[in-house]
Amino acid sequence: MSYDLVAFDPAAAPRERTAFLGWIKTALSETPSAGDPAAAAPELWAWRNDMSQTFPAADAPGAFDPYSPSETRNASYRFANKLVIASLHWDVSGQAIYQARRSAQAHRIGLFDASGTDRCVWMVSGRGRFEIVHSDANEYGAL
Repeated sequence: MSYDLVAFDPAAAPRERTAFLGWIKTALSETPSAGDPAAAAPELWAWRNDMSQTFPAADAPGAFDPYSPSETRNASYRFANKLVIASLHWDVSGQAIYQARRSAQAHRIGLFDASGTDRCVWMVSGRGRFEIVHSDANEYGAL
């Protein structure tokens, strides 16, 4: 099982939790296993390029050797028109979510921590801040 992060176009995604989860489920089911890199918006490419600096695509030049201790930093990326999915090794999840949030904020896109405990969604809020707009924890009042 991999640790999955989804960067997405916030204009395409519903802000309400239930609608968002329906949208993301449909978008993910319609995304082919590799996807078409040309389909991603420039902001999503920029996010993927930022992530690739530390987490290179496993099938690309610059990937870590499979026998290297750094091999766990290799990632796989799938592209769609409104999102990019990054699948990483669980051992690097803390570093990955930190970098993914910083890059998503810089490029003003949304981020969904699909594998995280609370399945948080970050977007620019109505207050103009990049913050969690909803999560599974919201359902139970934890945030």
